[in-house]
Amino acid sequence: MMSRDILALLAFIFGSILGSFLNVLIYRLPRNESIVSPPSKCPHCGYRIHPWENIPVIGYLIVRGRCRNCQQRISLQYPIVEFAGGLVAALVIWNTGLNWAAISVIVLFYLLGVAAIVDLRHQVIPDGITLTGILLGIILSSFQSPGFNGLFRSIFGILAGGGSLYLVAVFGNFVFQKESMGGGDIKLAAMFGAFLGWKLTLIGIFLGFFIGAVFGGIYLALNRGKDDQQTVTSDEAKVDKTAMPEGNVLPFGPSLALGAVGSLFWGNSLLNWYLTSFM
Repeated sequence: MMSRDILALLAFIFGSILGSFLNVLIYRLPRNESIVSPPSKCPHCGYRIHPWENIPVIGYLIVRGRCRNCQQRISLQYPIVEFAGGLVAALVIWNTGLNWAAISVIVLFYLLGVAAIVDLRHQVIPDGITLTGILLGIILSSFQSPGFNGLFRSIFGILAGGGSLYLVAVFGNFVFQKESMGGGDIKLAAMFGAFLGWKLTLIGIFLGFFIGAVFGGIYLALNRGKDDQQTVTSDEAKVDKTAMPEGNVLPFGPSLALGAVGSLFWGNSLLNWYLTSFM
């Protein structure tokens, strides 16, 4: 039987390769480009990247963080996401071993990370991430529990996540007489609901609103007095291939993603604390 250390090392290698693919998703999905072809190229000059230059993390060091053709800097996002992809996979596998629950946690981390980065950069959460994530969540949850328990748990999580944020959006639209929450945020909550089940999903949403309120307050404090710039929610700004939206943008997706991660780690402890303290 393979030792835990060797298994974690293999998980890091495989996870860093998947991290390279995550970078492809982050760059191409908001631009509505194919994630299959063409092969990787420099976003500045179109130089076709060779396989040895595309080795996770190491490739970035080989070219010293610059395109070999135009010498433009390559974003640090690429090696960071690759390393993070490997690190997440290694830590999860080292702690829990290789099983369906571990694979589910790793996949959820990857999906939340891509959604958060894309939302921060482009103020939109692509359906390719959330809808695919919902399907993966249903499949992986079904493998973890006997019979239909995992399937029902996943479906209830989807309804709790997407349904609760949909009701919040309807109420906000009525109160403020404008779109108060984007559809991408609703689908994101439904997506992690497919992995977490309804209890942890509701805790994740609560944590997401708390995190969003904290960072939103800091954001407003730092930008007080800049009345010439308009703050919009994440899905009110639509990305295209050539331009970014004008004005300050305050995406909610990253807060939801952090809330989901917090619920994954501490949701059951928070729930037990609440039940023993107030019930």
